[in-house]
Amino acid sequence: MSKNALIIPPEYKEHFIDVAKAPARAEQFLDTATHALKDDAAIVMGGDRLLVRKLPQITKTYGGLVLPDLGRSEAGYGVVVAAGQGRYNIAGQLVPMRFQAGAIVCFGKYAGTNCQVLGFGNQEGECVVLREEEVFYAVMSRKDAATIAAKADPRITPMTTESDDQPA
Repeated sequence: MSKNALIIPPEYKEHFIDVAKAPARAEQFLDTATHALKDDAAIVMGGDRLLVRKLPQITKTYGGLVLPDLGRSEAGYGVVVAAGQGRYNIAGQLVPMRFQAGAIVCFGKYAGTNCQVLGFGNQEGECVVLREEEVFYAVMSRKDAATIAAKADPRITPMTTESDDQPA
């Protein structure tokens, strides 16, 4: 053994893998031909990252006009399919994520990093990895919004549609 060799204590052996065994490890969870996830694979995000499946491009305007292919813009909405545990602040305390799997979120056109997660995203496997701070807002039920608003400090007021303010 070389005097500069890395010695790994036995209690940390599970944190390391032999480089030669890495391809075999990948074959457990990925189809090596297509890089699609196998059925028993799971994605675990790290830190304050979100894996968001983009919604398809809009095909009609709010008024009902059909948009030509050139008039369509990339979707700024998506569904969170995996979320990290949060991030640590300067005091070492865990700040949990505000968005969990299933949340419908709005993000900027150039936010995040596009990635192909075949077998997990939409037909093309198009997903985006976002930091929590890149999300503008989430769309949720009024009941869930009221629950979050009641627990918020300082107090927040959920925005609802204008039709709520009009008498029935």
